[in-house]
Amino acid sequence: MRIYKVPTSGAIYSSNVYLLLGDFSRIEDKNTLIDAGGDINIFQEITNFPTGVGKKGVDQIILTHNHFDHTQGISGLKNRYGSKVYAFSQGGLVDTLLKPNQKIEVADTIATIIYTPGHSNDSICIYFEKEKILFSGDTPIAVYDSEGSHSFEYFDALKRLSYLNLDIIYPGHGNPINNPQEVLQRSIKNVEKSNIF
Repeated sequence: MRIYKVPTSGAIYSSNVYLLLGDFSRIEDKNTLIDAGGDINIFQEITNFPTGVGKKGVDQIILTHNHFDHTQGISGLKNRYGSKVYAFSQGGLVDTLLKPNQKIEVADTIATIIYTPGHSNDSICIYFEKEKILFSGDTPIAVYDSEGSHSFEYFDALKRLSYLNLDIIYPGHGNPINNPQEVLQRSIKNVEKSNIF
């Protein structure tokens, strides 16, 4: 699997948008976007990637949650590519609802959907066990202090993520996390000391 971060213009607030392609761009590979962002600049940028001869640029879009900065590009992508949209909660342009622990074909591999409420009630992470990769959307991975309040559901999700075999986390905003276990363990300790409700 190849992972590309699709550039945005910076003129409009947007989540990170990741394009996942198979290693050899086979016809059967599922060209997949993780989130659709808020910036139509991605439409042109996608044409610059090696998505495969005779293939759609984007077969499917997996939303990490249904906030505007992750979803604004959906309509244009569906119009351009006929992309199918997968999400944990129903929205006007969602084709298929995802379930916790569901397996889904992505690029040339298989991902697992992990339900991680906290940032929103429909937040998910997308885990690639073989590749040791997690796409976390806006699920708070790095908690830097114990001053805040956190739900039991989020704390449970954070602990479940810490059990995964991970080399890297790609978040919905910011740069990749290259020391995921260290960050997750620190976050768990901080959340344990915070107000959990």
